[in-house]
Amino acid sequence: MTPDAEHAPSSSALGGRLLTLTAGPPAAGGTFVARHEGRVVFIRGTTPERP
Repeated sequence: MTPDAEHAPSSSALGGRLLTLTAGPPAAGGTFVARHEGRVVFIRGTTPERP
């Protein structure tokens, strides 16, 4: 991911909404996986929820 991508405007697919997601299992590159409305979302800079 390029540094510019980290500061890119939110996707129009979200309509500017702020989402609260629960981080799940780790993925490659230090990201975690979450899901929203059946879609996979990769999250950086977090830790998974503790049981």
